[in-house]
Amino acid sequence: MREESCVFPAEKSMKQTTIMLGTFLRLAAKRQILEEVGLDLKDEVKYITSNYFQETDKVIVNLFHCKMDKTDLNIQPSSREVADWFWLTAEEINQADNTPSWLKTQVNHLMQKSMNQP
Repeated sequence: MREESCVFPAEKSMKQTTIMLGTFLRLAAKRQILEEVGLDLKDEVKYITSNYFQETDKVIVNLFHCKMDKTDLNIQPSSREVADWFWLTAEEINQADNTPSWLKTQVNHLMQKSMNQP
């Protein structure tokens, strides 16, 4: 039996896979936001990070950022999906006692990054 081998362009393939996954996650986030709170995002949604929680063994939180310039902020939450909702500023997120530390870190990183951009 002859052993076959092939060269797999991993770097290019991994970059393409990352782009495809990022696109999929952004589209899924936009769809879920529309379904759950009735907010049709017209602005660019940027993938920030994912966090996996070992305690529950089943939860992955994907964090996205969207600067609202073109989106109509008319919130119409689905009563089946959302019991309550509210907006928080970065300052309010940082001051809340029940905000997870990973979220505070990411919000602070986003705020710092946005201050450094023109």
